[in-house]
Amino acid sequence: MKNAPRFPFTLLFLALGFAVPVFAEEGKKPVPATPAVPTPAPLALQDGETLVFLGDSITHQCLYTQYLEDFFYTRFPDRRIRFHNAGVSGDKAADALARFDDDVAAFKPKIAPILLGMNDGPYDDFNRETFETYAHDMTALIDRIEGIGAKPIVMSPTMFDHHQLAIDMQDPEYRFRNRSFS
Repeated sequence: MKNAPRFPFTLLFLALGFAVPVFAEEGKKPVPATPAVPTPAPLALQDGETLVFLGDSITHQCLYTQYLEDFFYTRFPDRRIRFHNAGVSGDKAADALARFDDDVAAFKPKIAPILLGMNDGPYDDFNRETFETYAHDMTALIDRIEGIGAKPIVMSPTMFDHHQLAIDMQDPEYRFRNRSFS
């Protein structure tokens, strides 16, 4: 029983003994962690420059576009930056290519974010031909934007469509198929 009080001190001594070498290395500075994703360059829009939003109904509805406009208006109130919404409901990348001269090039943008893809493929299993058409048309759009001296910013299609879900939920076959994945 006399040795019982020593046990906590022995444990503390061992813990400190293992911890001291960790703190003993003087002069060494911790290496900063490399960020997992590189920091993007700032969107440097100056007074008088234009940003054209190119897309489908998601762009046409003016929700995310308004957030970005508000950001620039509040952060740079002294700059008169022009914004043009070239979103057309139901558009595919090929449709955006067809109207490019009138809806994008005519405004001489410095930056042109592209949000397309929700209408480019059917709501079905992956189809290589559909994907290749989309990839070809998106590449052509990027080339056209760069060709007029603007910077394209490709945005990923959103991953959920409430409107289409409402339509699909009325289809018994769709509901059955989804239930089988649950």
